[in-house]
Amino acid sequence: MRTPALRVSSLRVLRGRRFFPDGVACVVTSAATIVRFLCRGVLEMSENEKPSLADVAGVTSAVIVLDLLVRKINEFAIPAIDPHVQALAGRTELGLFLSQHTLGVWHVVMLAVFGVAALFLYRCSLHDVFLLPGRSSWTIRKSILVVVAVAVVESAVILFAWRDKIDPEWHWGIQTGNLISNAYEELAFHGFLLGMLLKHTRRPWYSMVVATAIFMWHHGQYTGWDSVGFFVFAFPFAYITWKTRWLLWPYLLHMALDWGIDPLIVPGYVRSFLG
Repeated sequence: MRTPALRVSSLRVLRGRRFFPDGVACVVTSAATIVRFLCRGVLEMSENEKPSLADVAGVTSAVIVLDLLVRKINEFAIPAIDPHVQALAGRTELGLFLSQHTLGVWHVVMLAVFGVAALFLYRCSLHDVFLLPGRSSWTIRKSILVVVAVAVVESAVILFAWRDKIDPEWHWGIQTGNLISNAYEELAFHGFLLGMLLKHTRRPWYSMVVATAIFMWHHGQYTGWDSVGFFVFAFPFAYITWKTRWLLWPYLLHMALDWGIDPLIVPGYVRSFLG
């Protein structure tokens, strides 16, 4: 007979036996949860059992560790690989499409690390990470209306706030590249990352805030109040994913925003890349 796995995250046990003060118990059990999640990636609990605060802290810390791992790998991978990718087509529109979007090292590393963690360590199904449509609380019509409304409102606000930077310029490398890179970002942040958090914390609003914060952290070009604005504008992506249970909808929102804004306000990296 298989021996049940030991629950190392019960604050009640530590408190009841008075091994540690409450604060120390929380730190100890959270650390144990981090190790357990990084090594095994699955909670030993029933469908109706809610994770403890120590479990939530452990899961969150483990996700942050994974994100730091992505950054550390990129520190070595980008200088080693990116020049070879750029050499495929040079600093041209095709090079922009390949090196900054389709074969961007940072996108691939992020997708690989979060993907392996979600599917193999955290045992998420394709429904958990929203690759396959789940039971949506919204109808298709409502999903379309919400996506269109959010895209229109956010585009209008961005264009008004940055009206002095409007300088129309068409670059097919970025417009077509967005088809690929936006899929990478949605799958990594609102698929794998948000799916892991939702499944293992069972706290939707908390999961959406954490996923959006990490999404914002990966867009370091926004600082100060711009980063606050980015968080506010990015949160609906997580919310729409949670409500519709399918990555198609935040992806369509992402594309609507980029295709509407990029030809009018060209991202800084485009001109610096093309020279």
